[in-house]
Amino acid sequence: MATEEGIYFYAWGSEGYGHYQLAERIWLVGGWNYLEPQQGEQQAGDYILRYTILGLRYTFKDFKRMIYANIHFDKSNLYSRENKTIGNVYTIGMKWDFDW
Repeated sequence: MATEEGIYFYAWGSEGYGHYQLAERIWLVGGWNYLEPQQGEQQAGDYILRYTILGLRYTFKDFKRMIYANIHFDKSNLYSRENKTIGNVYTIGMKWDFDW
């Protein structure tokens, strides 16, 4: 893994993603990611990757055409020397495959 400053180090962690169909075209989306330096990795400093994602997706044509809204709850610190956090991120978007 590497910090935002380009410092490489060994780390361990886990991540997961899933979705659940609430109605014919509406899906609930969720996931998490957690990564921290292995013990003894001094050059990593305070680096830690820790976030959760929740969202809704409305599909028009399977997964080829959809609109979505997500919130990314972030408690990460991607800098090794400075205590800078990322903060939460809100997204709204669409995917549209014209399927010619």
